[in-house]
Amino acid sequence: MVWLALKNSLLKEFPIIKDCVYLNTASIGLTPKSVISYVKEFLDDILSWGTVHFDEEKEAMVFEDLRRVSSKLFNCSFDEIAVFTSVTEAINSIAWALNFKNCKIVSTEVEFPTVVYPWIRISKEKNWNVVLVKARNYLINEEVLLSEIDENTKVVCLSHVEYLTGQRFNLKRIAEKTHNVDALLIVDGIQAAGHIPVDVKKLDVDVYVTGSYKWLIGPMGAAGSLHTQRALRTIRTWNCRLAFCRRHLVFKHHVAKVC
Repeated sequence: MVWLALKNSLLKEFPIIKDCVYLNTASIGLTPKSVISYVKEFLDDILSWGTVHFDEEKEAMVFEDLRRVSSKLFNCSFDEIAVFTSVTEAINSIAWALNFKNCKIVSTEVEFPTVVYPWIRISKEKNWNVVLVKARNYLINEEVLLSEIDENTKVVCLSHVEYLTGQRFNLKRIAEKTHNVDALLIVDGIQAAGHIPVDVKKLDVDVYVTGSYKWLIGPMGAAGSLHTQRALRTIRTWNCRLAFCRRHLVFKHHVAKVC
């Protein structure tokens, strides 16, 4: 009876499973029907009533709730979470907020474009050297990756789980080498969060970004980003999302609007 109740519940939330076995969550996760209905009601209310129903207090509450649940997901402090609309926006914002000169950025040649394009673009203006570690049979040798992290390196930017192969990096080990040369480890976790446990304290990463619409089976248009105090000391705060996140850490007071 318990199994039957669970089956009926799943069919109600994910009616597609009556017709097929869905195995493409790495591209787009299936959002539960109850969540879709809530999003529709939420948008209808805002677009129909504007700030009559959605004032500054309610707006702040929406973002603060997202920061709260993101901090539980990452096992970090509420104050370390910034909210973006996508992983792409988050990594671009962070990359442009760094003011290194004549430095080395390490990533891999099999990364999703979101992870490497910002660094390649910015390198043309800031004289950065972007090194993409070569793959063999689409897999990255971690020893080769670690050997590329040297005293000239300022950022290592990787996926926690590679989108192409599912390769999972030992982030703790990479973080140790990265921090030994006083560099930042920035991680795209969209293929990991919701699929495997994510504990940023144990992983010891500086920035960890994930989106809602894959393994977290949420709607599109939301991304949570963890920024440690170490990372925020390095990032210039021209970006308002990151600026408010830093303000939270430095002054330790409540921010009405989320970063």
